[in-house]
Amino acid sequence: MTVLQTKQLTLTPCTPDDRADFIALESDPAVMRFLNGGHAVGKEESDPDATFLMPRGTEPYVWTVRRTATGTFVGWICLWPETATQAELGYRLRQAEWGHGFASESAAALVNWGSNAPATTPSPPAPWR
Repeated sequence: MTVLQTKQLTLTPCTPDDRADFIALESDPAVMRFLNGGHAVGKEESDPDATFLMPRGTEPYVWTVRRTATGTFVGWICLWPETATQAELGYRLRQAEWGHGFASESAAALVNWGSNAPATTPSPPAPWR
């Protein structure tokens, strides 16, 4: 398994064990504010027609972000393939983790990895290879 390390964060491909943390993010109206107007989304309320990603731990391009020092869940980030040469960067962070530069730090690590990963890198693959 590929693991990405930054100064403060560890990024790992998501697993079903991350599901509860992902769902907790969707339960926070402040986190959901710019996605659906701030409506908390419960565990059983996933909208299959949502225009935004609601990961459940099985998505191949989603990475779980944790603080390296404590293992505290920070959020998730993804580099979702749009075409053979482009990918969409998306993320969601716990409100308690806002303002620490974690979105930029994890995005830089993931984009750097995606830009440099060999085409044969095992799951999750570089989306534009």
